[in-house]
Parts: sequence; C-alpha cells; structure tokens
Amino acid sequence: MAANRTIVLKGKLGRRYEEARMSVAGKPGYLCEFDADGKLKPHATASIPIIPITVLVEDDLQGKTIDDTYAIDDLGRAVIAEPGDIIHFVLKTGQNVANGAYLKSNGDGTVVAGTNANSIAKAIEAVDATAADKFIAAMVI
Repeated sequence: MAANRTIVLKGKLGRRYEEARMSVAGKPGYLCEFDADGKLKPHATASIPIIPITVLVEDDLQGKTIDDTYAIDDLGRAVIAEPGDIIHFVLKTGQNVANGAYLKSNGDGTVVAGTNANSIAKAIEAVDATAADKFIAAMVI
C-alpha cells in the first residue's frame, strides 16, 4: 500500500483533526501527542498505548505531501484515529513485519512489532523496513 500517498487510507468522513505548533520535528505517519505547552511532538513513551491514537498527517492544504517533515514551530496537523481506521504509520528501521502483526509505539513516533497487550494497530500488509523507515498500512484497534 506504499503507493498510496496519504496517511489516512480508510476511515469516516468528517473526522476530527487537531492543529498545533510542533515542539520538535516530526513526519506524517508518526504517532504524536501534546506536550505541556500544548504543542505537538512525536509520541515519546515506548510500548505505552497512546489514547486517543493521534497521528501526524500530510498538510495537503499547504501543498505538502507525506514526504514533507514538519520542522520545529511549523503548524502540525494530526488526525484522531478511531478503531477500524486504516492508517499509514511509519515502521521503524530494522523491523520486518508480517501481515496481521500487532504494532506498538517505539517511543519516537514510529511503530514496531508488539503484542496484543500493548498494541495500537494491526498490520494489514507485510513490510520489510530492515534498511530504512517505511510506511505500513495498519488497522487501528
């Protein structure tokens, strides 16, 4: 599914988006959270599910794509994902994930293979990211 050039692959229309300045750089497809100052940053706690699941998305309103990184103080755009949504997450370098594998936060915005107990999504495709970060399509659980 890497040919799809959007982060939200499937979900209901009229979804909830959040916007805030970035406290650190982040990429579309990263899990994110708000810091104490109300700024967005990549999710910083490995293996701990983030509630609600919040994912940086491409800022297509400004002509940006999923390849454009948000810099510090850029206005970041994030979607609040719901169970059943299919999202392009960023799979961490070094991971080789099978279709159906559970995914959890790696604590840097990316996802890695997890267990049912600590996962936020389930892969709907197999992806080999042993050489570099790659997008992986996964269903939010």
